[in-house]
This record gives sequence, C-alpha cells and structure tokens, in this order.
Amino acid sequence: DESAAPAVGELAALAAALEERGAVDEAAEALTWLGETQLQRGDTAAAAALGRALDLWRAAGDLAGAAEALRLLGLAVCRGGRPDTAVDHLEEAGALAETTGNRYLRLLCRLALAEALLARDRAEAAEAMLREQRAQELRAYLSPSASARQPRVGEASAPSAVPNQPPRGTNQVARRGLWLLIWGTAVLLGGAPLGWAGMPGASCVGL
Repeated sequence: DESAAPAVGELAALAAALEERGAVDEAAEALTWLGETQLQRGDTAAAAALGRALDLWRAAGDLAGAAEALRLLGLAVCRGGRPDTAVDHLEEAGALAETTGNRYLRLLCRLALAEALLARDRAEAAEAMLREQRAQELRAYLSPSASARQPRVGEASAPSAVPNQPPRGTNQVARRGLWLLIWGTAVLLGGAPLGWAGMPGASCVGL
C-alpha cells in the first residue's frame, strides 16, 4: 500500500531524531511502530527496525517493550523465510511477556510462535500449544476471580504496558484473551498467516 509510504518515512525520521537526542524510550517506541508498519506492508526492512528497537528497549530496561519488539521481529524473520530464528525470538518474547504479567501480550507471543512452528512444518506442536492455551484461557474466563470488580465511572484503571489493553484482573481481559485464542487457532490451523485487519482488538495491538 503506497499510501503508507509517507508514514514509514516520517516514523524513520522521527526515530532517528529521537535516538540522536538520547530519548531512548521514545526512539524505541517509534522504531517499534516503524517495524510494525513495515511488517504489515511486507517490507523486508522491518527486521532491521525491530532489531534496533529491541536493542533500545533492552537498554532502557523495558521488558514489555522488549517482548513486543521480539514478537514482531519473530514474525518478520518468519515471514522472511527464517522460521528457526523466529522460534528462538518468539520463545524469548513469550518468556519476557510472562515476567511482565501482561497476559494479552503473552497470548500474542503464543500465537506468533504457533505461526513460526507451522512454518517449520510442526503443525502438531502448534496445534497442541494453541489448544492447551485456549483451554487455559477458558478456565480463566470461567473462574470467579476473573469477574473482579470493574472500575466505576470516572475511576482510573491500572496502567497498561500495551496501548489500549484492558486492565488486568477483569472479566474483559479474560474474554478478550479467549476470543483472541479462538480466532488465532482458527486462522493458523486453517493455513493462513496471522493478519492485521481481521484480528479481534486489532485497533489495540497489531500482528
């Protein structure tokens, strides 16, 4: 989509300017958005941008940022024909997401890992992982603890490591996680790569 080309150029210029100023966190975020945009367009330059974003997130000590960069980097190298490297990146991304307590990010990492496993002709392993994860999310959704009190009108929610992610500890998070796993399992096991437009909550977190 050529209409995205100006945005790519602007993001690249912004990231470079921020890094030159020493604004590490902001430069990492700009590079992550740049790499994600390039990934959506099928641009092979995505891996370079995401690799640099990962370096900056690590330098800043931001585990959630590093996990997201690794997830996107794993998808980029997988779709670039290097599924073995992708699996390594995505396993590390999942482990980092686990340490942050960000369940939605962890689920995204698992879906990306399933795509890489399928690219390595490990369909049974991918299916088993997704079905096990889906069962876990169903249990979490049905658990009484998932129905914790929702914030009252005007009451601030807990800050989120992923833009627009619903607050943890609510039934909304459990429902979104279950929905994501059901959708992702159907898409991946149907033989298609994960895409942006059809993802539940695509306005929140990209694949």
